[in-house]
Amino acid sequence: AYSELGFDATGPLAVEVFALPAQGMVVIVTRGKYDPQQYGSGNEDDLPEEVYEMEVTLEQSDSIVYAFKDFEVLIEAAHMLHQHVTDAGRLYSYKDKWFLHFEPDDLDSTKHAALIALLAEFGEGSSVTPAVMEEYGKVVMPEQAVEVICTHFKRQE
Repeated sequence: AYSELGFDATGPLAVEVFALPAQGMVVIVTRGKYDPQQYGSGNEDDLPEEVYEMEVTLEQSDSIVYAFKDFEVLIEAAHMLHQHVTDAGRLYSYKDKWFLHFEPDDLDSTKHAALIALLAEFGEGSSVTPAVMEEYGKVVMPEQAVEVICTHFKRQE
C-alpha cells in the first residue's frame, strides 16, 4: 500500500481482506481517526478517516484448475465430465489434495461455463498454478486424466 499509494501505516489500522477464488483478493486498509501526534488532543470525531482500497489480482490465466479433497469425489466428477471431455485434463497431487487442470485449448470453448459449473459441484476452484504443482507437487496423470480415471475407476453405486 505504501509503494502503490504512499499510504503511511502509522496509528490504528483496520485491515479487511476479501478472497476472490482463482482471481486474487481485495485488501481494504482503514487508518483510524485518532493520531495524537498529528492532531493533538482534539475531538476525535472531527478528524478525517482515511480508507485505502487495493486489489491484488493473480496473473490472468484461462486455465481451469479445481481441487478435490477426496479421490472418490474426483472419480464421480470425472464420470460426470466424461460426456463433455475425453482427451483433456491433467491430474496432480499437491498438499493432500487432488488437482484437475484443463488448458482452454484442449476444451470446446462453448462448453467452458458448463464444465466449470460441473466442476464446482464436486470441487473448489483453485488459484494454484500448474507450475507450482509441477515444482512442489506430483504429476499423477500427465494427460487425458478424465479418460484415464473413468477407465480405471468405477462410480460409487
